[in-house]
Amino acid sequence: MVQESDFKGFYNSVLRTKLEKIEQERIEIAKSLKADRKKGLLIGLLVAIAVSIGVQFMQEDQSIMVFFKAFLIFGPLFSLFGWGFASHRGVKKISEMTNPFKEKIVSPIIQHFDSSLKYDPHNSVSKEEILESQLFQESIEYYNGDDFFEGIISNIKCRFSEKRLGVKIKKPDSDGRMRDISHAIFNGIFLVAEMPQTVIDTLIIRPNPDFKEEDHQRRLVQKGSKFQNEFAKNKYTHWFSSNVKTVKPLHQIKTEDSYFDEQFLVYSTDDNTAKALLLDGLKDFFLKLTDWEKEEAFTNKIEGHLAGNYQYPTVYFSIIGNKVYFGKPFDKGFFNPDMMKSILDEELIAKFYHELKELKLLIENLTQNISRTTTG
Repeated sequence: MVQESDFKGFYNSVLRTKLEKIEQERIEIAKSLKADRKKGLLIGLLVAIAVSIGVQFMQEDQSIMVFFKAFLIFGPLFSLFGWGFASHRGVKKISEMTNPFKEKIVSPIIQHFDSSLKYDPHNSVSKEEILESQLFQESIEYYNGDDFFEGIISNIKCRFSEKRLGVKIKKPDSDGRMRDISHAIFNGIFLVAEMPQTVIDTLIIRPNPDFKEEDHQRRLVQKGSKFQNEFAKNKYTHWFSSNVKTVKPLHQIKTEDSYFDEQFLVYSTDDNTAKALLLDGLKDFFLKLTDWEKEEAFTNKIEGHLAGNYQYPTVYFSIIGNKVYFGKPFDKGFFNPDMMKSILDEELIAKFYHELKELKLLIENLTQNISRTTTG
C-alpha cells in the first residue's frame, strides 16, 4: 500500500496531465451551459412577451397596463422554464463526465494505493448477497449502487461498494390523494467478507427502532426538532426475527451493557459464540462508530453541511457461517467528484485517497475483531 507522503509525487507525475485534459473539456461544457442558459432565458422572455401581447389584444381594454400585468405573470414563468430546460441538458453533459473521471483518475489512485484491489465503477454488491445477509426484509424495489471493490484486506477476501436500497410507499400529495413514492431504507457502504472458517451459524445485529436518546445526548440530535424528525423517519423498522430461516432456533442476545442493548437488537443461534464476539471487541467497535457518527451529524448540521435525509447512524451487521455482512450508512457519496467545479485541486483529488484509506481501515478493524475471537 502506498504511503501518504508519496501521493503528492504521484499526483504531479501521473494525474495532473490527465486532470488538465478533463478540466479543459469540463470548462468547455460549462461555457456552453452558461450560453445555453442565456439563450433559454431569452427565448422564454420572448415567448412571454408574445403571450402577453396576445392577452393584451384579447381584452377590451388594450392598454399597456394589461400587457404589463400579463407579462408579470408569464415573464417569470416562461423565463424559468427556458433556463431550467437549458440547465437540464447542460448539467446532464457535465454529469456524464463522471465516468471518464473515475476511469482515468479514481482507478489509477486505487491501483497506486493498493494494487491488489480490483475496482469497477459501474458494479456493486449483488442483490443476492444483500438478501443472503438477512438484514432487510422489505419488498425492496431497487438495489442501486456503484464503485465496487474486491480484494484481500487483512488476509480476508472482501468486496464492498456503495449501495442504495429503496421501497415504494404511499404518501398523500397536496390534494390528499395517495401516491406511490420511492423511499430509501439504506444508503451507504455495504461489505461482504469471507472468513477462512465458519464463525457462527447465524448472528444478526440491527438498530433498535425503539431506542430513545438519553438526556445527555440531546445536543447531538436536537430532540423534538425537524432534524430529529428526519432522524427518526429513516429508522429501519420492518424486520422480524421469525422471518429469518435457520436450522437452529434464533434467540435474542443481551450483553448486559445497557447502552449497547438499548441501541441494538442482537439475535443469534449460538448465545455463547455471539457474546464472545461482541465482548471481544465488536460491541465497543459498533458503539464507537455510532457515537462518532452522531457527533459528526451534529457538527454538520450546525455548520450547515448536512446533505439529504439524515439516516440513523448505526450499523447493520450479520455473520452467517463464514460470511460477514456489514452495512454502514453514510450521508455522503464516496468517489464522486463535483464536476460543476474545477477539479484541478490536489486536495480535492487527495480526498479520494483518504476516502479509500478510511474504508480500508474500517474493514480492517471489523475483520480483525472477528478474527481475534475465532483464532483466540
